Amino acid sequence: AEKVTLGPGETKTLTYEGYLGPKDYKILRDEGHNLAWAMNWGRGQGFFWAFIGIITQGLWHALGFLHRYVGNWGVAIILLTLVMRGLLWPLAAKQMRTANEFAMKSQKLKPQIDKIREKYGADPMEMNKQTMALYKQYGISPFSPLAGCLPLLLQLPIWWALYRVLWTSIDLRGAPFVFWITDLSAPESLFRIGTFDFRLMPLLLGGVTWLQMKLTPQAGTDPVQQKMMMFMPLFITVFMLSTPSGLSLYFFVNALCGFAQQMYFLRKRYRL
Repeated sequence: AEKVTLGPGETKTLTYEGYLGPKDYKILRDEGHNLAWAMNWGRGQGFFWAFIGIITQGLWHALGFLHRYVGNWGVAIILLTLVMRGLLWPLAAKQMRTANEFAMKSQKLKPQIDKIREKYGADPMEMNKQTMALYKQYGISPFSPLAGCLPLLLQLPIWWALYRVLWTSIDLRGAPFVFWITDLSAPESLFRIGTFDFRLMPLLLGGVTWLQMKLTPQAGTDPVQQKMMMFMPLFITVFMLSTPSGLSLYFFVNALCGFAQQMYFLRKRYRL
């Protein structure tokens, strides 16, 4: 702001420009004066958030492009989900293959692993050392990026960027999808009992996540990690209760695609 010093009897008129209107990216961008920063899509917040901002703008343009052809933001989100799953399919298939191979080999090694745990149960460090040596001997590793959460980590920026699109863009404000989802930028409500809103999409998402976990090979996985993973469907369900229904829709369709890919992989024994 301009610093003004006035002497006795002096006056000065200051003129300011402001914007009062919807948080519409196209309007803010066209107005100039860096008003588009108001979208909080990551500009000026460091390299990582600038990267998220680039993805956010890309998703906003992609959703707008799809919406122009299908005329419904919910359908556009579903199509965007299918496109993203298609792009990540080679990596997801490779992960499924790696996890399956690790599970099968770990199952064969289970008697030897049990002997190691029985022999070195009082010395966790030596037990882990001997177990890893056994894994190395048979050419497998529980710490392989493709056997872990790498595909999930690659999708996190996409999820966060889509969350920002749904949370900040006026385009989806009040946009309906199905009869109980009347606003994709707000949490859904199938029905209300008193002050409690029953949200269907997070429950469906939690159910599909649970099914995916049941199909995921667990052999060789640390027992403590297995117990922690049991709470993942519940955690996801609770987390999604307060998120925009558009994001819940993306997560749900994404989980359905992952479940379908997993079923296909297990049935067809697909190998890359």
